[in-house]
Amino acid sequence: MVGGDEVILKDGVYTGSANQIDNDVPSGTAFNTSITGANGNYTTIRAENDHGATLNDTGFKLVEKDNILIQGLRILKTGGKLDACEHITIRRCGIHLTTTSTYGITFGITATYPNYTVKAKRILLEESWFWGEGRYAAYFHITEHCVARRCVFRTDAGQKPHDDPNSGFALYGAQYSIVENCIVINTENARYDGGGDVGGFYVTSGSSGFPTHGTKLYGNIALNLEDGKGFSIDPQSSNGPNAFENNVSWHSQRSYGLYGKNLSGLVIKNNTLGFDRDAPDTDKHGGADYGSGVWSHNLFVHNNGYGVNRGSSSSNNNNSYGNCVDDGGLSCSNYGFSASDIGISEDPKLKYITDASITIDGTPAPTDSDGAGDGQLIGAQILNRYENGVLTSTPLWPFPNEDWIKQDFADASIATGYTDPDRGFCAGGTRLDGTNAITLTSYVWEYIGYPVPEEYTTTTPPTAIIPPYLHTISTY
Repeated sequence: MVGGDEVILKDGVYTGSANQIDNDVPSGTAFNTSITGANGNYTTIRAENDHGATLNDTGFKLVEKDNILIQGLRILKTGGKLDACEHITIRRCGIHLTTTSTYGITFGITATYPNYTVKAKRILLEESWFWGEGRYAAYFHITEHCVARRCVFRTDAGQKPHDDPNSGFALYGAQYSIVENCIVINTENARYDGGGDVGGFYVTSGSSGFPTHGTKLYGNIALNLEDGKGFSIDPQSSNGPNAFENNVSWHSQRSYGLYGKNLSGLVIKNNTLGFDRDAPDTDKHGGADYGSGVWSHNLFVHNNGYGVNRGSSSSNNNNSYGNCVDDGGLSCSNYGFSASDIGISEDPKLKYITDASITIDGTPAPTDSDGAGDGQLIGAQILNRYENGVLTSTPLWPFPNEDWIKQDFADASIATGYTDPDRGFCAGGTRLDGTNAITLTSYVWEYIGYPVPEEYTTTTPPTAIIPPYLHTISTY
């Protein structure tokens, strides 16, 4: 296959080695051993109808390939991997892993192993979903200029117990990455033995010798995580991530909403970090921990422990309210640090985790209106889509492909290592209107207990199919 070629898979289930998407196998055992594309002329492998073609236990791996589009496929049991590839788009695909390995990863984008001499570059994960028994549902590992956009990640207990990091989505030695409008939800980390970072989004340089920097996270949600932090950012380099804006961590059950180290130069702005429910007698966990960076217009609310602990002196216009609600007698506070303008402590009357501007009684949301305040919104407002870090006017809700995502996540027939695939938003029953079925959108919007606004439940047409060579990935 060469640039411009297209393979269209008819609806159905494909099994066996002859149906592998894998160029790293002997000739004749996969249909695309010679797959490659060309600049401006992608090679495409796609389902005739999105979600209609399933590769069941066949394998998915590309090594040092470029200019390829994979679209609309369900890839079950084997997960997938891109090694040292460039200009690859994974669009509207569902990718799942069944494994008994300690270190299995559902979908990995990485450099050549073991020396990492060739990085993966300009990979786009768009409107896809990843679940199963991987240590990470997906990750960028030693990469440059990669983007994850409008994706959903869920980890499911099933691996052997271990004490290494595991999370929904990880950036590990990744440089100049953008993660925008992604969701990590209903994670299950029963295999975790302690000692490593677990939870939602994980940013680190790790031990590979490749620093993580130039990372931007916009409009992401970490919701109802069984264990661990909503966002853990530790690039282990003074040249750390440089944007963490308009994100939500809510109901991180045993740790901080945001935990960070080495955050010099990081802008932490308009985030909502709330409802952490750490075991009260173990630590003063809460909304956020570890300071440096520039903190402004963040909302820390209703956490067991600190609103924000060990924060930065570069802080202004934040709101920390209703924290330390059950800290087991430990001494904590809304603000665990000193700054020239810490912020306020006023009830945000939050109605939706996705829009801090809407209050339960219709009154204006609190702003830092003292002498140093600027009257701007405090907290997150995740309503529209980001594209390469730019907030657009295109609505995000209802979330793309949410019916397919629920169908796949709830599929008990492939849940060999976990017993509750229909948890969280995949459960039966109706949303708060008592009539319509729970969806990903309704689950997120109704999490505090108020009906989702009808405007966010109206079905929108699928995203237009854009020739893959026209999609843009920032090269900042």
